[in-house]
Formats: sequence, structure tokens, C-alpha cells
Amino acid sequence: MPLDHVVHTVIDEEESGSGSSYRTTLRVRMARLVVEPPSVFEAPATRRLDDEPIPGEKISFSQLTKYISSGLVMATRLSLTRSYYRYIPKNVEIKGILIQFGGWKQSCEDWERKSNTSAVADKYGFILLTACGSEFGMFSTIFKTKPGFDAGACCTSRDIDDVEYVKTILYRENSRRLPIYGYGYSNGGMMVQTLLCHKVIISGVTLNGILAIDYDPESSFAKCDEVYHDPRHYQWRSNTSMANIHCLDDERVPFDGLPPPKLKDRLNYYFGAYVFPGAKLPAVDRNMIRWAERVGCEATTSTTNISQWTQQIEWSCPPRKRVVSIQRSNCTYHGRAHRVIKTSDLDPASWAAEFFLGIGTST
Repeated sequence: MPLDHVVHTVIDEEESGSGSSYRTTLRVRMARLVVEPPSVFEAPATRRLDDEPIPGEKISFSQLTKYISSGLVMATRLSLTRSYYRYIPKNVEIKGILIQFGGWKQSCEDWERKSNTSAVADKYGFILLTACGSEFGMFSTIFKTKPGFDAGACCTSRDIDDVEYVKTILYRENSRRLPIYGYGYSNGGMMVQTLLCHKVIISGVTLNGILAIDYDPESSFAKCDEVYHDPRHYQWRSNTSMANIHCLDDERVPFDGLPPPKLKDRLNYYFGAYVFPGAKLPAVDRNMIRWAERVGCEATTSTTNISQWTQQIEWSCPPRKRVVSIQRSNCTYHGRAHRVIKTSDLDPASWAAEFFLGIGTST
């Protein structure tokens, strides 16, 4: 059998006092998955250079997960081959680990080529880890896979434990217990907010992302509160800082949480955010208020105009904690608003690096 195929194994087992009988059915369809005997979560890593490389080294490992075939109750355990990139700047003082996440349908290579975060890592002294979404992203088929991260309610067609995936990466890479920062776009931004809920990272900046840990706004807020305040979750990582950079006219993850006005955008929104996988996304301003409350900030805010089109709103927070909302107007001037990343007045990756390091603040 060729490599990088899925093997779905269904075992119907009937037992009696004198013995057991087994009936095994094998189904094969294209995807980069292999079945392995259940053992431990982590298999030995393999290292290789990608055919279309980005800065750094690509590292792969196996992650066990469960898969339930349609019409069956029993789950089959599968081992996914998961990957990420590690990039270590040369001749700079390392100040922390930055793990970045691209959007739905974006390969990790495409995201790094678009964001060029490795240049930011060089300038500010971060070990850069580029996470790669699983090939079970929304609307993946046997003919074409679409990478995605499972932030809770979005954006995979299977339950993939991407929180555990990130924990495994950081377990491998953070033997020095460096500060861990997260930066993510769209679905990757959702993943960063989920990781902040679980306190897997201490600080995060999301770009056109939102909290999507559960399937409607109130349950997302409640679930994040629950796991964030769970005493079993990294209480020494209590100095959370979180920022979101968002276009007010975002048509894919609307700022106000409502369907966009244009018919085409509305159809894409409903078929993406509502029908599949069935999630309702919170309004950005409500989400940021809840983050401020969760972290322990006061309700008072201050506003700074970065430019004519961009303003920064910051909550009054205890020392070593920050919550910031950057709102960008008229992003459609540059094309589809949701796809806007770097503009003449704001480079989100560089802004995020200075946010992580506290550059330009007294806290």
C-alpha cells in the first residue's frame, strides 16, 4: 500500500465463555494518516527538509486520536502524522518561543511565506515554531485536503486534539522553560485564544480571530472561564496578556458577530460559520470585554489612534497583564477585509513581538 494513506479499521467483536470471534473490515481512502497500535501519545520524531522549504527545520511526530465511522458507536484509534517547523535565529539573544498558526486552508509553509514571521524572530530574538494544521480541515475530501486547527468549534471535520498537539511541540522545544507566546491568523487566531484559555501560552496576539472554544458565544465564554480558572491548569502562568487585531468590516469573522451585509459574503458566512461546523461566533468587542474580566482588568479603557484608520483600545490591567483591541477601519480598501494582514500603518507580527516583550509600555 502506498504511504500517506488512511486505513480505517472497524472491529466487530462477539465474545462467549469459550472463546471469541472477530470480523474485521478494512476501508482505505486517501489522506495522510496511518494506523498504529495504541501505545503512547508521542512517537519518535522524524526530521526532514520540505520540498518547498521555509526557514527552519520541519519536524514530524505521531499523534494518536479517535475516529468514529458513520453508523458506528465504537471509535477507531488512528495515528496522525503531525508536523511543525522550528527556526532558531543566529547571533541573537533568545528571549522566548513564538509559536504561530495560519488560517484555515493555509499550509504552514504558505502562512510563513505570507507573514514572514521569521524576519520578526530574527529582529526580536524568538525561537519560531510554525504549527501545521491537520489534514482534517473543514471540507477536506479524499481528493484534496484543507489544513485546519481544532480550536473547539472550528475548523476541522473531525475531533482533533490540537491543544495536546501544541503541548507536545512545546514539551519537545522548551526544555529551557522560556516564555511562550502565540500569534495566529483567522482559524489560527481561534487556536491561540483556546490555548490562552488553557494557559498553554502566557501571551497571545490574534489577527482576525475570535474565541471559538465552543459552539455559541455564551458557552464559549463559560467554557474558557472554567478551564482558565481551573487550579490544575498552570497557575504559575497567571500573568496573561492578550491582544486582538481585527478589521471592522471583516466579512468572514464579523466584528459585531452578525452576518455580513453582502449576499456573497453572507452565504459564505452561513455555510462556513453556521452550517458547518455549526458554530456561532461572538462579537469581537464582547469577547475582548470578557478577556479583560477573565484576566482581572478594570472596565476602564484608554484609546490611542495609531493612524487615521486604526485605533488601539487598552484596558486598565494589573501589572504584567494586558488586554488590547486594535480596530482597523476600511480594510476592504486593500481587498477582502478578512485577508488583510500587513498594511502601511500596521505590521501585526512586529506589533505582536513588541507586545510580547513589553516594548513601549511601563508594565
